[in-house]
Amino acid sequence: MSFDAWIVFTLFWIAFVTTPGPNAVNCISNGMNLGFGKAMLGVLAILTQASAFLILSALGVTALIAASPTAFFIAKLVGAGFLIFLGIRGWRNARKPVPTAACLFTRARHRHHQPKERCRLSRGVFAVCAA
Repeated sequence: MSFDAWIVFTLFWIAFVTTPGPNAVNCISNGMNLGFGKAMLGVLAILTQASAFLILSALGVTALIAASPTAFFIAKLVGAGFLIFLGIRGWRNARKPVPTAACLFTRARHRHHQPKERCRLSRGVFAVCAA
């Protein structure tokens, strides 16, 4: 690729990564429900996913998927299915009561669960971004 093409690609990549979408909604939700620190883990997962896509694009993997209509269709179905699953899960979880401050304080005291929660949060945010 020429240098001019890389500049155009980078500008479009920055525009698409920084515009509001599922990533922004996910960050806002995590920030409101989990606090600033855990929300920043989600931001780190978003940046990791965006960097992975940038590297895959540079290696030509995305061109291979775009060249195969079947692979592209399957990728779209998997992504759409995952986002629909998240929407239905969010809709069902909307009925559950919001945790109180006392519950959040109790959860914060049990620090031994944090690495597992951090990993689950990062995986979830990464999956939303990839979809």
